[in-house]
Amino acid sequence: MSSQAIAFPTRRDVERAHTALDLPGPRVWKPKHLADFLGVSVHWVYKRTERGAEDPIPRIPGVGRLSFDTQSPLFQEWMKRQLGYVDRGDADE
Repeated sequence: MSSQAIAFPTRRDVERAHTALDLPGPRVWKPKHLADFLGVSVHWVYKRTERGAEDPIPRIPGVGRLSFDTQSPLFQEWMKRQLGYVDRGDADE
């Protein structure tokens, strides 16, 4: 048996993991909004929403046109991966 202690996440760790990105409005983005923000083509955005795409963009289900909820936890996590987001925590700790 291993004598290593199990590290359980603290409340602060959980809060940091759920820190929302401060994305510009509106809350619901169309493909053009997302493409402009990321500096990619609209075609790239559409390709990343297709079935089988690598790390597909979370979209709003059930609406007629492709839309993204910028406050959705899944979209926020996806965006953090795209931006290379690293939460460095408080610098003075």
